[in-house]
Amino acid sequence: MAQLIKLENYISRYELDIYRYPGRFIHMKKQHRERLRSANEGSGTEGAVPVGPGSGSLENIPEFRRREFAEDVFFFQLRWASSTLKKKSNLDSRYRFDSWLKIFLLKFPDNYLILYRPVFQFRQAPVELDIIIISPMAVWCLTLLEGDDGEVFQGSSGRFWRKVEGEDVKKVLSPMVSNSRTFQLVSRLMKQNGPESLPIRRVILSPSSFIEYPDAPADIEMV
Repeated sequence: MAQLIKLENYISRYELDIYRYPGRFIHMKKQHRERLRSANEGSGTEGAVPVGPGSGSLENIPEFRRREFAEDVFFFQLRWASSTLKKKSNLDSRYRFDSWLKIFLLKFPDNYLILYRPVFQFRQAPVELDIIIISPMAVWCLTLLEGDDGEVFQGSSGRFWRKVEGEDVKKVLSPMVSNSRTFQLVSRLMKQNGPESLPIRRVILSPSSFIEYPDAPADIEMV
């Protein structure tokens, strides 16, 4: 499970000590997993679904118990991403049901760090960014472009794209605008760390629709 180190403009445990809390998260998850195994053995539950060995596996734990484990850790991450030891933000309830936030956190491994639409203070002004995923090999600036099944987004170099469904055509703000803003700010911050910084990748992700942009810049991936 990836770690949610920044959520919008909420305070976060990770901002107190970014080197300490990733290890604490893994330790917490391990303890929770061991308690789940002990409870499962004590109850004599049958019908277990074995999974592969390794970090984060829940061997011989029924599927519904593993889903409960994932939900518990997800809510734990929301608490850490909206509070410190002394302060607590008023977390918007919509994040508990944000399917994409849950997908990013549950599908990536522990050593992936997620900044979910973070708000940075830059030159004394708040700057809203897209999703940033820090992996061991690269930093990903990811923009979600959500539409209905069968819709087509027609890209261009301008400020607006076209969203087409049958004969219905609408003008929408180009996802390149926010992606470029995220990429530029991340690049500027990364350069402060020198030439050994991780490479930065750019992605426009449209999970349910199509993207038509044959002249898209070479440095950005359309998915």
